[in-house]
Amino acid sequence: MGSDRLAELAPDDEYDRLVLPLLGRLYHGADRAAISAYLKTEVGDPSDHDIDAIADRLVTWWAAARTDVRDVRPDASGPG
Repeated sequence: MGSDRLAELAPDDEYDRLVLPLLGRLYHGADRAAISAYLKTEVGDPSDHDIDAIADRLVTWWAAARTDVRDVRPDASGPG
């Protein structure tokens, strides 16, 4: 599933502007530090948010989502 399709599934709220850039970064392999740095520049006052914990959750979610997607793809070497 492409990052554009994932963005369509995201709920509407004040952070919508972050969804597509975050998905793009995750898709291209950004790690927790890169996601955290992006969020810190975009969210504003990080004292209201635990940015590093959010970045951890996003990277963990992305890794699991990518694994799930790979698990449901048909095996290229098998019958199809």
